[in-house]
Amino acid sequence: MLSSLHTAAAEVLASADAAGTTTPAGTADRLRPLLAELSEAPSGRLDYRLAVVAPMKAGKSTLINAVLSRELLPSRGPAMTVLPTCVVPVAAESAREPVLTVPGSTIEGITALAHQLALPGYQPAVTTAVWQHPHLTAAEARLSGTGAAVPTHRTVGTQAIHAALAEMNDLLRLALTVLPHEELLAQLPGLQPPEVVVPVPWTATGPAGGWLVLVDTPGPDEDLPPGMLDRFVTQEIRRAHELLLVTDATRRDNEAEHTVTRMATSVRKHVFTVVNRVDMADEARTPSSSPSQGSGVRTVARQGLAAAGVLRHPPDGERRREASAAARAFLRTAFPLDWEHHAEVLSGAEIRNLARRQWEQSGVPALLDQLITVRARDPGAWALAHLLSRLASVGAPAIAVSGRPLVPPDGITVLASRRQQVVERARSLYVRSPITWR
Repeated sequence: MLSSLHTAAAEVLASADAAGTTTPAGTADRLRPLLAELSEAPSGRLDYRLAVVAPMKAGKSTLINAVLSRELLPSRGPAMTVLPTCVVPVAAESAREPVLTVPGSTIEGITALAHQLALPGYQPAVTTAVWQHPHLTAAEARLSGTGAAVPTHRTVGTQAIHAALAEMNDLLRLALTVLPHEELLAQLPGLQPPEVVVPVPWTATGPAGGWLVLVDTPGPDEDLPPGMLDRFVTQEIRRAHELLLVTDATRRDNEAEHTVTRMATSVRKHVFTVVNRVDMADEARTPSSSPSQGSGVRTVARQGLAAAGVLRHPPDGERRREASAAARAFLRTAFPLDWEHHAEVLSGAEIRNLARRQWEQSGVPALLDQLITVRARDPGAWALAHLLSRLASVGAPAIAVSGRPLVPPDGITVLASRRQQVVERARSLYVRSPITWR
């Protein structure tokens, strides 16, 4: 049926493109952006994209890591993320370890930037940039005069992926600091987001009809020339079905938050808000409800991530060393002043009980329950509902526009009829879904 929808939409647009005709009330303008999505539908995979947007250093990557129950995405004190990254959570049975795939166009683009940075003429600028930003020292070292700091197509394992993403982002950040901005504005749009498929403990079944895709984005409010990172963010906001807006409870009601909120609310999409770092904020200044449209929760992402690291590992078995490292990381978060003492006196079972309590108090389970797991259960259905709701706006009363003849109404009628058939079929397939089909 989705194939027939694509055929009907293509016929309407073909008629609209015919000489001397137009469509009622801008039908073609609303339909044309949907054609690409309709063309992907017959493949059987309709992904539901949830873009995660935030001001710089609001804890966005840490929150995604907490949701994944592992420290996969790199983060640090200075800004890290440059290139958006697609994260696909799947059942543990579907993948034993996380797998990172980097598109060929991104490999080519980063390779070209690495070779350019390695040219002798840029060496003084690179040296100055690293002196000003010491965290980019490793990126400079990997250049080695040959541009060898380029990503591979496929990387497996949490630590290897963490390092690969850090290398890519550091090299791009070095390029943003050194290379002419005009050249970067021409090169950056060709970089496509890498994708990481990650096994998670909170889902036991495979997705239906597609994948939930969490998109990690850079902070658009960084001190960079206009058009650098905000272009990436704007593109992902437009591509997303829904937005997850992360704000920092310690930096509320500032220009950075207003900038990102305006970007998120400039499109007519549902926005789910997370107020992060609520443990470090003045309670009187931290609202209990979402500051933007949609619903929201309050979180302490770093505590949730530390607790998840303990709970993800079994208490005994082959991975005891990893479990011990996760326990130490958790104790450093829970007892920063005397964690070593607690490591000596607490048993493994007591540490897990503390981690379970901190996990519940972190707010991450509420985010999972209210948003993530609901979408992950039937991502294809949610994407289909979004597509059909946009198709519902196509078509208008058959009146002349500027005196020009209209496209024959038969095509739009056929499209509406086929859309309704898909709606009825979806109702019968997803009877237990909370989706409202219309």
